[in-house]
Amino acid sequence: PTPGRGRGPGPPPGPLQARLRTLLPKDRRRPPAQELVVSDAPNGTVSFLPLEQSPEGEWRVKQGNIYQLKLAHLHGDDWSLSVLSPSPENYISDGIIYPKTTWLGNELLAKLVKWSRETPKCDFKNTLSLISVARYNNIYQNLKEKYKEIVKIWPEVTDPQKFVYEDVAIAAYLLILWEDERAAKGLSRKQSFVDLGCGNGLLVHILSSEGVSCLEKLLLSL
Repeated sequence: PTPGRGRGPGPPPGPLQARLRTLLPKDRRRPPAQELVVSDAPNGTVSFLPLEQSPEGEWRVKQGNIYQLKLAHLHGDDWSLSVLSPSPENYISDGIIYPKTTWLGNELLAKLVKWSRETPKCDFKNTLSLISVARYNNIYQNLKEKYKEIVKIWPEVTDPQKFVYEDVAIAAYLLILWEDERAAKGLSRKQSFVDLGCGNGLLVHILSSEGVSCLEKLLLSL
């Protein structure tokens, strides 16, 4: 626009940052989905544009499922965070790839506010940044399906959905990490594993079943 005309009050125009990301659904029957994330830092917005593929193989933006997060400065130390949808009446949620609007408005905003107030405890890398997330998701889903019967016969009073699948997730991560290590060092023999304070031994059981030589030690304080 011409300087002084065609623009209302607000921050000067700045570069947009766009990133294409792949969404990996927990339901392995669903294929991965593509999403374009556009960040506009000067205006405090992040827009999420889901992509869908036509029968002809062309990728298009799923217009009805676009949503945006907007951070706005009110005054002093006060800020507002909101989630916006250009056409909420056309938004279709499947609870897998397309999140429910109630989750976006209630749970996601609360989580973002909580995370924004937290101070990072250390400078260590995120563990999932050390491996391929796509490989991790694939192996995790395979192990989850393979060991799902343990949930039905869980003998402890703890929540089997949490504790069984938590150990499945750890096992999936370790299997990929060790596989990458063997490839980098030119090794063929699988690593051995010692679990000190193994608890119920479920992690050792899963890794042993996957061909890892394991030794478990239950440490008791007297």
